[in-house]
Amino acid sequence: MAKTAKRRMFLGKQTLVPGVRFTGHDVVRAADQRGLNAHDHGAAYELCLIVSGGVDWWVGSEIYEVGPGEIYLTRPHERHGAVDSMLQPCELYWCGFELDDRAAIASLNRAETRLIAQRFASLQHRHFRSSPEVADAFARLIAAQRDGGPLAGLEARVACLNLLLGSLRCHDSYATLQRRISATISQAMRWISDHLEDDVAIDDLAKHFSLSATRFHERFRREVGYSPGDWRARQRIKRAKQLLRQTDQSITHIALRCGFSSSQYFATTFKRLVGLTPRQYRRRSADSHDASA
Repeated sequence: MAKTAKRRMFLGKQTLVPGVRFTGHDVVRAADQRGLNAHDHGAAYELCLIVSGGVDWWVGSEIYEVGPGEIYLTRPHERHGAVDSMLQPCELYWCGFELDDRAAIASLNRAETRLIAQRFASLQHRHFRSSPEVADAFARLIAAQRDGGPLAGLEARVACLNLLLGSLRCHDSYATLQRRISATISQAMRWISDHLEDDVAIDDLAKHFSLSATRFHERFRREVGYSPGDWRARQRIKRAKQLLRQTDQSITHIALRCGFSSSQYFATTFKRLVGLTPRQYRRRSADSHDASA
């Protein structure tokens, strides 16, 4: 069992916000397998914010790797859980809410709740970059529920509205960013994904696409949200996690296959992005499979 800071969860009327079914905050210090088996939340949406670390979640047949500073959304009645039922080291907030205009959320009127429901129903992306506004709203929501006081209900409702509206704005900004990825940068992303094991310097890749190194870095970061080197490292780690879960190949072989010059460099990068060493990740994944067999 992982050692964590005190996990805070609020259910039903404890949330202080009409329409909000549950909220919570947790800091997971070590990989854990508690309570993230397949489940759904009935008619409720769920928003999660990963403050630090990362999580691998699935919905249906799709796997989503959610990193620090990202919001993750599940919709009503969607079956979901953590990959291998394993929660990696991370800090996260969550909030589950129903958007039913017969019981308007956060004391809004029915028409306003209907508008928010329509917006959430139309969201295209499962996870997207967050903002300081959303992180602050989550923290204020949990603080109001935890500390109480004469204005706690009002503070919780205001925080909830800032959370919902801020998340919608973050999604729209991310969707706009995705539409703005140019053909050149899209081609570069595809090339990187198809050549993860190749030891090609980013500056040489820039030349391949007829850009100066400085221009390539600027455009890639602006359009994708990560530097080209950081994005490639994340794609390599994503591939490595698949191989660690699905094969018995040696860690050194996986490191080289995913483009790392040594198993030590691979382990250092893996630990930085995942919170576990490759060996720990494989062991946790195997333990989870054994427990579910």
